[in-house]
Amino acid sequence: MSFKKINLISSVVAMLVFCAGIIAAYTAFTTQPQPIGSQKEAGSRVAVLISQFHARGEFVAGHEGLACTDCHQASAGSIRQQLQAIAKNSLFDAGYAVDFGFRKVSSQDCLACHNRDNDRHPIHRFNEPRFIEVVKDLPANQCLGCHSEHNGRTVKLDQIGFCKACHSDLEIKNDPIDISHSHLVKSEEWGSCLGCHDFHGNHRHKAPKLYQQVKSISEIEDYFAGGISPYGLDKKHVGMRE
Repeated sequence: MSFKKINLISSVVAMLVFCAGIIAAYTAFTTQPQPIGSQKEAGSRVAVLISQFHARGEFVAGHEGLACTDCHQASAGSIRQQLQAIAKNSLFDAGYAVDFGFRKVSSQDCLACHNRDNDRHPIHRFNEPRFIEVVKDLPANQCLGCHSEHNGRTVKLDQIGFCKACHSDLEIKNDPIDISHSHLVKSEEWGSCLGCHDFHGNHRHKAPKLYQQVKSISEIEDYFAGGISPYGLDKKHVGMRE
C-alpha cells in the first residue's frame, strides 16, 4: 500500500473519530429534558462548549467587558451540515473554507462597533489601486492586519515606522513645525510620526509644533504593547460596547 493511500486512510479515520465526538456532544445536548427550540440552537450550544477548549488570552484595553459572541458569530448551517462540508472539503479537496462552530472574525465584526466617518486611515482606503504594493507588506486594508485580540496588545506590529510605506515623498507647504516634515523624511525619522499623529485620529489630541514635544518611541511602543494611550483618554468616538 502506498504512502499516499495510508495517509488518506489515516485522515479519514481521524475525521470519523472527530465527527463521532461531535455527534456524541450534539446528542447529549439534544436529548436533555429541557426544550432547545431548534437544531440551530442546539448546534450553537455545542459550538459554545467546544469554544471553551480554545486558547484564550488577555483582552485588548477596552474589550474587557465583551462576551465571546460579541465578536465570534455562529457559522452558517447546522453542526451536521458543517461537518459534511468539512468532510467533503478534506476528502475531495472541494476548494472552499469551512468554519466549524464559529466563523472567523472579520473587519466587518470590528467595524460593527468602531466604524466612523472621520477615520483618518479607514481600511477601505487601502483597497485603492495605488496601495496594491503597500498592502503586501502592511495589510492596512483589514483591521486584523494591524490589530489582534487575546494577546493584550493594542497594535500587533513590532515596528512603529510603518508610515514610510505611504509617505516617503511627503512635502508640506507652510509646514507648521519647527523641524520640517521634509527634513524628517530625508533623515528617515519615521519613528517620530506617531509621536505627533494619532493614526486613526480618534483621540482629542493636538499635534505639537515643537519637535522636542514629540512623544518618545518608547511611549508609542508601550502603547502598542497595551499600555496607556500617549494621546490621552478623551476620544471623539467610543466603541459601541466600550
